[in-house]
Parts: sequence; C-alpha cells; structure tokens
Amino acid sequence: MALCKWCTKSGWFLSIDASGLCSQCAKIIKLEVRQRMRIINDSVQIVNNSKNIDTRLSRLNLIYEHLNALHKFEQLGVDVVKPPPSIALEQLKGKKDQIILEAMRNAVEQAETKSSIAKTIQSKISPLSKTLLKIAEYENKLDDPKLLSDLEQHVNNAIETVQKNGKMVCIQGERDITEQYYMSATEKRKKIEQDVVDCLVKRAFMEASVIVATFEAEQPVTRGLGIDWKHFDNKRQVEILSLIFQSKPEILSNLDDANLEALRVGAAMMELWGMNTAKKWIPVNLKTGLLMSNDSAARMVLFDSRHKQTLKQYAEHGAIQYVEVLATADSCEDCKKLQGKRYRIDEAPTLPNPNCTHELGCRCVYLPCIK
Repeated sequence: MALCKWCTKSGWFLSIDASGLCSQCAKIIKLEVRQRMRIINDSVQIVNNSKNIDTRLSRLNLIYEHLNALHKFEQLGVDVVKPPPSIALEQLKGKKDQIILEAMRNAVEQAETKSSIAKTIQSKISPLSKTLLKIAEYENKLDDPKLLSDLEQHVNNAIETVQKNGKMVCIQGERDITEQYYMSATEKRKKIEQDVVDCLVKRAFMEASVIVATFEAEQPVTRGLGIDWKHFDNKRQVEILSLIFQSKPEILSNLDDANLEALRVGAAMMELWGMNTAKKWIPVNLKTGLLMSNDSAARMVLFDSRHKQTLKQYAEHGAIQYVEVLATADSCEDCKKLQGKRYRIDEAPTLPNPNCTHELGCRCVYLPCIK
C-alpha cells in the first residue's frame, strides 16, 4: 500500500513519485524548495561578495535557516535538491569563523596601512588600537575563540614596535592568482557582460540567457548550489526577463519610462549573473528622485518580477490556495505587519510592498502555506 512520506496519506490507489510524495505534496514542496533555493543562492552571492562582515554573517545565518528547513525533507527520505541539504550544511561548517578571520585580517592590513603613513606615534597607534577592539568584539562570535589569538598578538607586537622605534611591520598578503591572469579574466567577463546588455536592449532574452549559461559552464568553480549550467533551463529565465521588462512596481510608480528602462537592464543583469547589486550596470548619472538608491530600486524591479512569477506558478499548480509573507529581520514596520497571516493567492498583498519605508526597499517574499 502506497504511503506519502510528507502528509502520510496512504491507500492502494494512491500514486506517489520517486521521492515518495503524493502528487499534491510534490507540487507544493517543489515550489517551496524553489523559493528557498532562490533565497539561498542570493545569500551565497552576498556572503561571497559583500565587504560588510555583519551583512555576510547575517546572510550566512539565513542560508543555515533555509537549509535546515530543506533538511526536514531529507530526513524523511525526500530528495529535494542536489547536493542534499545535509552535505551543504556540512560544507558550511567553519564558514562563519572563516568570514570573521578574513575580515579581521583585512582590518589589520588596513590599520597597518593607515599606521604606516601616519606622522605621529599616537596617530600610528590609534588605528591599531581600534582594530584590537574589533578583534575582541568578534572573538566572542567565533566557534573557535582561539582563532584570532595570533592576529591579536601580531597587532599587539606592531603597537609595541611603534612605541619603541616608530616603525611598522606590515602583513604581506599572499596572492592566489597572478595579476596577468586576473586582468585577462576580467576583460573577458567585461566583454561578455556588454554583449548580454546589448541583447537585453534588443529584447533578445533567450540569447542573453544562453550567453551567461555558456560562460558559467566554462568556469572552474561554477556559481550556485545545484545548478547544472550545461543543461540550464533557459525558458524559465526568459520568462522572468520578459516580466522584468514589462514590470513597473507600485513602489516605483513615480518613475518615468527612461529611468525605469535603465533599472530594468540592471535588474535583468542581476537575475542573469546571480548578483545582489546592479551598480556597475546602472548609469552613474541616473537621477530617479527616490529616497532609496538606484541599486535598491533595480532590486525592486527584479523582486516585482519574481513575485509575479511565483504567484503565477502557485496558481497554475492548483494545489496551493494560500500563501504567507516572510519579511526580513530589519524590515520596516509596515512590512512586518504582513507576516503571520494566510492570504488567498488572488488576495495576496502586493510585493514589493508599496508602503515600505526601508532605505533598501521591500525584501519580503511569498511562501506557500503547507498544512
């Protein structure tokens, strides 16, 4: 007798898939997994690219949160993503300490640079002393508190050296790749990005998607968890690119068509390249008159399109009748009020929230309600 691993329904005539799920649960869980994986992949990009240690640590916690949510399916023997969440969680062990150590090393290097060009003994010691305080602050957040001991001792030695003879000992950072290789790879990426922008302007969405997927498939370390770039589903991405260039979010209702077009290109490039910023693709002289930055406005265009695609998929599957809104920890009060409620799909509040007052804009997402 067949038994669904998730809802535990059973019956002689119950049809279950290879993962052991009935058809209704399979549809709902697939959508939840897709939404959580999107948040995970966005967060991975931020963790890898952000220069703000607190942002990186916050996003790392978000990755853990969503991986643990996916792990509940794995524990029931339901195969939802590759690699399995348990492996991804194992790979993340030590990542928090790595981020903190990397950030503190950078902080020490910057402090020593400031100290080396300072004119007086006190001004040489000041940046080093501030760095010691920062090391002490993040030392308490480490899983291995001893990890920063050598770095802390190094700074203390540097201060002692300055006090004795006013000289600095600089940390010499190792470089994994040569400058020549770096410049070559950078120029190639820059050329491909321009080709993609040209495709977007012409509305050649499939061509743009194929160019990016081909580039990613050639990289020694591929982007994203569980993405097979050699067999990438371009059709789904083309759908969201089309939505982006039709999109005019209510939160950006005051923008004219020219400004909106510039933001659409930035939003589309973020979608294609898996980035959380569109700064390098938005004209530096773009004036929108918005309280939020141009970068945040481009994200609103991207989020608007993703939300529309998500609700459309929920409605088409038929198994999901209700959704809930998930806000971020630092969302504005108006966005937080949307949480904790069930909404019919056709009555779900508009996202991005037009009434959002946060400087980064609305970052709420829809999640399917699963009994």
